[in-house]
Amino acid sequence: MRWRWLQSWGRTIGCLIASGILILVPLSAEGAQITILEVDINSYQVYQAVKQVDLPASLQVRYFTLADLTGDPAAKSFIADSKVVLVNVMMTQLADYMVDEGLMDGRMVYALNRAGDPEDLTKKGFCFDATIMDYYHHRSVTNLINMVRLAVNRHVDASVSFRPLEKVPDVCIHHPDAPRLYENLAAFNQWDAARQDYDSSHPRVGILFYGTTLKEGQVEAADDLIRQLENAGFNVLPCFGPVQPIFDRYLKPVSGQSPVDMILAFSMKFSSGINDGIRSALAALNVPVFNVIRPYAETIEAWRKSDVGLGPMETVWAVATPEFSGAIEPTVLIGKKEIVDKETGRHLFVYETIQETIDFLIPRLNKWAALQRMPNEKKKVAIIYYNHSQGKQNIAAAYLNVFRSLQFILTRMQKEGYAIKRPDALTEEKIQQWILDGARNVGSWAPGELDALLAAGEAETISLAEYQTWFNRLPEAFRKPVLDQWGRAEDCTIMTKDGRLVFPMVKLGNVVLLPEPARGWTDDPMKLYHDTTLYPHHQYIAAYLWLSEKFHADAMIHLGTHATYEWLPGKQAGLAPWDPPEIMSGVIPNLYPYIVDDIGEGIEAKRRGRGVILDHLTPPMKEADLHHEYRQIHDLFHQYEIAHANGSETAEEYMRQIMRLVEQTGIAKDLSITTMDDAAMEKIHLYLHEIDTNSLPYGLHTYGKPYDTDAADETVRLILQQNPTADRSQVTRDLSDSAIHEMENLMRGLSGEYVPAGEGNDPLRNLAAIPTGKDFYGFSPAKVPSKAAWEIGKRAAEQMIAEKLKKEGHYPQKVGVVLWATETTRNEGVNESTVLYLMGMEPIWDATERVTGSRVIPGSQLGRPRIDVLINPSGLYRDMFPNKLIFLDEAVQKAMLQTDIDNFLSRNQATIKETLIASGMDADEAEVQSRFRIFTEKPGSYGNGVAEMIGASGLWEADDAVSNVYLNRTQFAVGQGRWAVPVKSAFTENLRGVDIAVHSRSTNVIGIIDTDDFFMYLGGMSLAVKNVKGEAPDTMVTLHRRKDELTVEDVTKTIGREMRTRYLNPQWIEGMKRDNYGGARQMADFAENLWGWQVTVPTAVDAAKWQQVFEVYVEDKYGEDLESFFNAHNPWAYQSMTARMLEAVRKGYWTPDEAVKQKLAAEYALNVVEKGVACCDHTCNNPMLNQMVVNIISLPGVLSPEMVEQFKLAIEKMAAKDLDQQTTDRQELLEQLSAVPGRQPPADAPEARNAEKDTAPADAAADTESVEGYKMEEMNTQDQTTELTSSGVQWMASLFVLMVLGLFFWGLRRRRREDE
Repeated sequence: MRWRWLQSWGRTIGCLIASGILILVPLSAEGAQITILEVDINSYQVYQAVKQVDLPASLQVRYFTLADLTGDPAAKSFIADSKVVLVNVMMTQLADYMVDEGLMDGRMVYALNRAGDPEDLTKKGFCFDATIMDYYHHRSVTNLINMVRLAVNRHVDASVSFRPLEKVPDVCIHHPDAPRLYENLAAFNQWDAARQDYDSSHPRVGILFYGTTLKEGQVEAADDLIRQLENAGFNVLPCFGPVQPIFDRYLKPVSGQSPVDMILAFSMKFSSGINDGIRSALAALNVPVFNVIRPYAETIEAWRKSDVGLGPMETVWAVATPEFSGAIEPTVLIGKKEIVDKETGRHLFVYETIQETIDFLIPRLNKWAALQRMPNEKKKVAIIYYNHSQGKQNIAAAYLNVFRSLQFILTRMQKEGYAIKRPDALTEEKIQQWILDGARNVGSWAPGELDALLAAGEAETISLAEYQTWFNRLPEAFRKPVLDQWGRAEDCTIMTKDGRLVFPMVKLGNVVLLPEPARGWTDDPMKLYHDTTLYPHHQYIAAYLWLSEKFHADAMIHLGTHATYEWLPGKQAGLAPWDPPEIMSGVIPNLYPYIVDDIGEGIEAKRRGRGVILDHLTPPMKEADLHHEYRQIHDLFHQYEIAHANGSETAEEYMRQIMRLVEQTGIAKDLSITTMDDAAMEKIHLYLHEIDTNSLPYGLHTYGKPYDTDAADETVRLILQQNPTADRSQVTRDLSDSAIHEMENLMRGLSGEYVPAGEGNDPLRNLAAIPTGKDFYGFSPAKVPSKAAWEIGKRAAEQMIAEKLKKEGHYPQKVGVVLWATETTRNEGVNESTVLYLMGMEPIWDATERVTGSRVIPGSQLGRPRIDVLINPSGLYRDMFPNKLIFLDEAVQKAMLQTDIDNFLSRNQATIKETLIASGMDADEAEVQSRFRIFTEKPGSYGNGVAEMIGASGLWEADDAVSNVYLNRTQFAVGQGRWAVPVKSAFTENLRGVDIAVHSRSTNVIGIIDTDDFFMYLGGMSLAVKNVKGEAPDTMVTLHRRKDELTVEDVTKTIGREMRTRYLNPQWIEGMKRDNYGGARQMADFAENLWGWQVTVPTAVDAAKWQQVFEVYVEDKYGEDLESFFNAHNPWAYQSMTARMLEAVRKGYWTPDEAVKQKLAAEYALNVVEKGVACCDHTCNNPMLNQMVVNIISLPGVLSPEMVEQFKLAIEKMAAKDLDQQTTDRQELLEQLSAVPGRQPPADAPEARNAEKDTAPADAAADTESVEGYKMEEMNTQDQTTELTSSGVQWMASLFVLMVLGLFFWGLRRRRREDE
């Protein structure tokens, strides 16, 4: 301890000497060496300084980057022989290298800038000298030369002189043609206005650069960008320096007028620089802020070639952080280029503009400028809604009444002066009629329906030849994969007729309404079965191109959650102009209303879809009531309690009645009750209490419309219930203001104005989520998991373990955990915490609560085995939290090495390795692949295909077809320096070990039967495990809907409670009936998602659940007059529901009595005959089902022969072929689909690797996908130096200093002897 203290004292003395506080005669200069450790982006400038430093021949100065340190064997020995080392400690790896390699002693080590923890670095021996840091802060070749000369003067040779610091203004305006730097805006404006080409009528762009951009090797790119913008017709205000002073000096509105029309921000990348002051300044400017990016890690060429785009750390600071300020449209405009010095062969880095992205962005800036200047009556706006799974019942967005929202938006636009035809007909009912008659998607399986749509007369068509001219202008990198997957345009079968592409739409003058085209998975089932990514088909591409080429849209609105264009293939972040989402976006500004509780998916729309988010309210919420049978059970329970307390003989009768009802309703199955006793009675009572205290969505939200008074009051009550300290009046005001902000900010967006940023989330949990109308942002990735989430995640792991021990008497061997970005933004990392604690790991937080790593929990403290994990992040999570995947993989690898207690990770790793070797895999590769625990989708792919497969139930006969698609789409491993590499065999073996699969729900609004995503991921994993292992895992849900809630339960219980709280509850039905078509669609949607759970976790959906759906929706047992409701508003929703129940029968999941089956078939057939075909996947695209229906309704007494014939005619007219031919064709297709996998082994299988000698092994493929960001640290380019006075190095009184040092070293030797 004393020795370390004396070392520290010695270093402090050295730093004092260096600072001129103590004076020391320099050592001999003979053979002295100086080292600079620098990041590669500064290499060009440092190299020029080293070349020009002009020191005596005996002095050597060299610099090294991190790549040099790892790749140049001579680097360490040169540093070891150096007298002085100057280190850019912002790159922590450089500082760590000095410490880890034992290079701190025996030389002076200067820190060139302030790091995250200067105090810690000072203890390690780094000297933070104000003068040295000043030279570096004002970095130029001249200042760097004199910084080196100062260090030499101090420590090597006092005869070497140095010049005083040449200060560069911290904040200034620089223009390449200007005679000087300007610190005064008026002076710059005067110079700018006097230029010959200046035109004050042109839009003005403000550019925010960090001050370091003014350095050699970097400023040239800035100059080029400035000139290109000016050549494109913009005036430019190029500002350099920290963000806040720039706003204070140059970007303040004058007389309400902003000095710029828009901002391009290369800065605003660090959360410390984004505060309320900046947000207020942005609101005052009221102009759009574009997040333009200059990557630090990737070179331009690496970025161009990468499937990933920006690396994990770069994504966090360059993409995620600017969203806190409301910055939009992230675009990589300048990049790093590697050059080679001709004299020395040294590899250097400079910055260059990226021409293709500048060419892409400038037309978009022009469009935004046009929105600011063009009168509303001239603007053309396209409003895009969703009919993704084709069908008349399925015009929808998440908890949004689409037709009513269109009514409100169009009415407001008309009031604002937009030229809208048929203004008197802008009602919900009329808009619905227009869209259903002629503006919906039609599957390629229903040519007759396409004919009917064209007959309505609204659809737009273009010739294939005209489309081909548009297509040929697109980048080759986009066209080639489209042609590879879909063939030539003339081969297109989706929405085509007589050589023309069809775009269904409603034309309203300068506004058009049109559905986003369907993705086409089920139009070409081979792609659904076998492709891991899917490029857009020709009609999809043409529809988006039509908006620019023919309609000449000035703006577009994607209405609600969510579109599909942002989920097309391409880079994860930092897209290139040839990536499909960019092709679809084109030049058109995009406003994007989005439900406030779905931040994760909304952020993808911002990052990959150039969407300006306008978050909207969730539906109003109400507390659920016990109803009918459940109220009866509750009353019987209390009667039982009284009778039991009084010793009455009636107690047993009450118990029998309760048992009969819980069996009839399926509660007994959900709660695993087989016999009635006190414990069972208590379970039932608690379960009823859970239903009674749950909340339910009461209808849908209408964009820009306030809640009705009763719904608003109930929602406020629920918000206060979860936030008891909140101010009721403020909550009421915020809720009421939401609708106003939603519409006002949409209109502002259409005028090219700024949409302010704000938090999203479930309003019941997070008060900051209201008022809505914001461009929302998520939780900081750097703080995942938060400390609160860690405690909750630990408890979840403990509950899982305890339940397994109680149920089976042993620990779980492996837990499969689903990770969603949306859930992480809601709960701050609960599932990540569960993963860590299962393995016996815990996060490390710094003083700002940023997660910096993980550490091992000692076995003695853990008190149980380390449990293995399989981590399944969605494609969205992979994009949004790439740094967390690296963090989790590092934790996995550490945990796997531990030997202090039983370690299931290492045990399973050995088993998997043996299996892979036995299959023919190379031992070294098997070692690597057996250590993977994170499996996701291929970059550019989103979703695992399970939802599409299950929805298209006419395209498969056995559920292994579904799990095969899951395996194919989710086999991409992350970890050990590799990114999303295909390892199907390793993934399969990991699934084989899973005995618990778990996901979380952290929202009051969206239930697990509300959306297909939940069964797609959790159910998909469960089904895959069942089919790989032969036994289904325990499938569980972590419930954290309220801040005080933490429950881990079987999914069966979750599904049952949700059904009884919502979909079987007359209260929920009444709320949905208020929303007409949209409410009916919501009813059909829950049945569709229940089917998803039926297929993926068959034990979770028993016959009682389908029976109750039948009784409530077909027989209308609660008297809700549902027949009239469906017929009036959305009869095709009813058709979809009855067809889905029949499909459950056809596939053997449900065996109701004959009367139920006949009733369902008759209802379905009558609906088809009377209302027309819905034409969704499981009706029109399901000839086997329709044949079964014909067989049933042909039975005597079910339907008349005439009605049977009418049903057949309707189905045959839709398909343009007779039903027998449809079934024959489908049987042949099913045989083809099931045959193909045998011809295509997994990418990592031995037979695939040996198929051709030239085929690269899996590890070679992995190398091509490695992420450069793995090796990059966040670097703060704003040096925060402390202004200290320094007199430089003076050489008087050296004898005195030598005496002081002599005493010091005498004391040092004495202490060392004492320690020995």
